[in-house]
Amino acid sequence: MTPSDSAANSLPLSRVALFGLGDWGPSTASTAVLFFLPFFLTDIARIQPSVAAWVLLAGGAWDALCVPLIGAWSDRTRTRIGRRRPFMLAGALPFALAFASLWWIPPWHGAARAVYFALAYLAFDTAFAAVQVPYASLTPELSLVPADRTRLNAARAVVSMVGGLVAAASIPAAIHAFEDRARGYAVTMAVVGLVGMVPFLILGTRLRERPARDQGPAPHPLREIRGALQTPAVREAALVYLAAWVTVSVVASMFEYFITHVLGMVGKLDVILGLVQCSALVSVPLVAWASERFGRRKTLAVGALFWSAVLFGLMLLPREHATWGYGLALLCGPGIAASHVIPWTLIADAVEADEKHSGRRREGAVYGVLGFAQKAAVALAVSGSQAVLGRAGYNASLRVQSEQVQFAIRMLFSLGPAVLLLVLAFAMVIRRGHDQRDRSAAMQA
Repeated sequence: MTPSDSAANSLPLSRVALFGLGDWGPSTASTAVLFFLPFFLTDIARIQPSVAAWVLLAGGAWDALCVPLIGAWSDRTRTRIGRRRPFMLAGALPFALAFASLWWIPPWHGAARAVYFALAYLAFDTAFAAVQVPYASLTPELSLVPADRTRLNAARAVVSMVGGLVAAASIPAAIHAFEDRARGYAVTMAVVGLVGMVPFLILGTRLRERPARDQGPAPHPLREIRGALQTPAVREAALVYLAAWVTVSVVASMFEYFITHVLGMVGKLDVILGLVQCSALVSVPLVAWASERFGRRKTLAVGALFWSAVLFGLMLLPREHATWGYGLALLCGPGIAASHVIPWTLIADAVEADEKHSGRRREGAVYGVLGFAQKAAVALAVSGSQAVLGRAGYNASLRVQSEQVQFAIRMLFSLGPAVLLLVLAFAMVIRRGHDQRDRSAAMQA
């Protein structure tokens, strides 16, 4: 597939839509893992939060390591059907099976059960990276035009939001349709995994990659990864991507705890998650327009500030006024949409900057580096949140948690992510100021 070289030769809508479809599997699986897995481990599989923290850390750490290696591996791959498509075609079924295994509760107890979930998480992370990293690495290969890249990532964000919306609304309802919640999780997630693999098969058979140009002998993957980190634009994109996704991941991992044990809105999870995802979905076109009109960094800064204000409001929301949470859930959308769309466009630009810096196209290595930063930080943040819950005295057998536990959930769900968003907004404002000064100096020269 030949990239567009000018705005006049932009990508057709069908191609943009086809690319966006590829995010269905990752979005539904990620939504399930982020929103439901921590709660599933502690309240359904009955693993202590302190042990669940190690399970999540082990899986996340392995994920962080295998993502850059798979990215660099896909860069070095040379087959008749391209570099990325073999991974999507071969990895689709293992992705579905590994995801389903993550929600099956073995008949063992204690350490044996914890070891099973750690290994299942390792298998899922490996299969997930094998299909998602090559898919993400296609972004800069489809167009060289910034506007096209915004469209590609907006389409991907729309599919991601719709997938997240469907997962958020349907998964809790499907699980509660079973009298045995453990069986409900197992059956529901098996269906989610099987449906999630279909887009990879479609893309693997219909998408056409740009032919990889001969760049000489391929360096070792670790050397490619180290080389990508030497590009300033890659480091900046990594920090932005990291901050955005740590925020999303921590809020998501604490969401069910916050709704259930702090606000006491038992049985309302699907409604509130649906409101959040609908608001984010509707906000995607607004974010894409604002990015073109005011600049991506300014748009991300405003979105981060707005979302941090909403999180502060949720932190202070008293239990007796829990219904106000519906309105605050709707207000989360613009910040979440900005955190989804804009970092991906910065990453695509970083690939081009890396090629100018190194003379090599190594999309997989760049996306792998970014994935490593994001996965490692998210693993530490999410597992750390579980460790904090354990230290606070969280007990899944209690219908009403202690005030200390409720306070810990409030801080993890709201305060920490809100502060991180403020830092991100401040960094974007400073970076935008530097860019403006650099452009003024260039014009004067």
